[in-house]
Amino acid sequence: MGEKKIISAIDIGTTKIVAAIAELVNENTIVIKGFGESKSIGVNKGMVININKTIDSVNQAIQKAEKMSNLKFDNITVGIASHHIKSKKETVELYFDNENHVLSYDDISTLTNKLLDIELLPGEEIIGTYIQTIYLDNNKITEESVGITGKHLKGIFNIITGKKASSNNIRKCITDLDKKVNKLILEPIASSYAVLTPRERKLGVAIVDIGGGTSDLAIFKDDTMVYSSVIPFAGNNITKDISTMFKILDNQAEELKIKFGRALPESAEINNHVSIKISPEKSINISEYNLSTVIRARILEILSIVENKITMSGLKSEIGAGIVITGGGSLLKDLKQIAKIVFNDIDVRIGNPNINNLKYNFDINISNPRYSTIIGLLETIKTEHINLNKKADLEPKNNNNNDFDDEDDILKKAKKKTKRGNFLKSFFNNIDGEDKTFDE
Repeated sequence: MGEKKIISAIDIGTTKIVAAIAELVNENTIVIKGFGESKSIGVNKGMVININKTIDSVNQAIQKAEKMSNLKFDNITVGIASHHIKSKKETVELYFDNENHVLSYDDISTLTNKLLDIELLPGEEIIGTYIQTIYLDNNKITEESVGITGKHLKGIFNIITGKKASSNNIRKCITDLDKKVNKLILEPIASSYAVLTPRERKLGVAIVDIGGGTSDLAIFKDDTMVYSSVIPFAGNNITKDISTMFKILDNQAEELKIKFGRALPESAEINNHVSIKISPEKSINISEYNLSTVIRARILEILSIVENKITMSGLKSEIGAGIVITGGGSLLKDLKQIAKIVFNDIDVRIGNPNINNLKYNFDINISNPRYSTIIGLLETIKTEHINLNKKADLEPKNNNNNDFDDEDDILKKAKKKTKRGNFLKSFFNNIDGEDKTFDE
């Protein structure tokens, strides 16, 4: 990979903000130098509702990580999730004057740039693009399609859109701290890099990231993201249900949920009760069975919405590797069992971040599912650097060509010509399952 490179990422969630700064040692190893976490204040269901409070929360997480690492954050990749984010399919086409035109990397980049011309709803912007299929004269292109010729190039893309104002608020929480934003990445896509196996991504898999404010769904097939959706119900809703039902404070409800909550009341001890102090003189007893009954109602709703989203996507038959649930909400007891009931015995597993290629020297359990997004963001950055290096190796050396101004210029700039031969393999390695975000 050449000289070591410092990378940084921030997960801005509804309940917590996590910042990490790391060193890319080689193509296999990330060394996390600094890790900071703070309570998220000013964010609701993934949307910034109080800029100043969110900036303070982000700054606290960054300062903790910078103090631990003695390094400075910059060019930060940021994880986002909010109910305004949507995905949809788009088809763009390109015609060449000569039917014997030899396909090049630049042609595919030009095709991708046509997404800039698609019509969006007022106030929307493209957050990321994912290629589904490319055809040349109606023949599907693969990484083995070398030196082929044709006249008509067509690409089918899955694009992620969101409200520009909401995304700009996220960016402002970084830039107001005199830091630069590299790109925004949808959180379930980031998490997929931490918890999914190559086999799952290839066979077809749904990942469900249950956080505090949102539950995020993404479906992968043939190693690329083919569908995504954000559901505005998650762990905080469960906490609020408990608080409302038993008339206790939110922090008491959260503690009850974590320590004694279950998704299946039948596995709770009916005669077990938890005492909660509601005033200096008064306590109430809450049965674990009743607690779990409240939890079951909400988690059934969340999982049922996920199941409906998968069905409506038309991709239910494509998830041969099953469903992977991650995020802090995945720690709920009996979640796997109730998910199997909702998803009609489709394989379900709880996804912990794979940290085999990570090195760190601090006492935080980063293999906990609540850290899937931040670990995935680091893995995403690593993958991008690997692919950019592979692409550079295939490009002809020409001193008259300018270097890319930025690592995200793949979508908007095609300044270099790529060698015939292995360029398609380079391209598909560069795009499959990876976020391609337009310049910030």
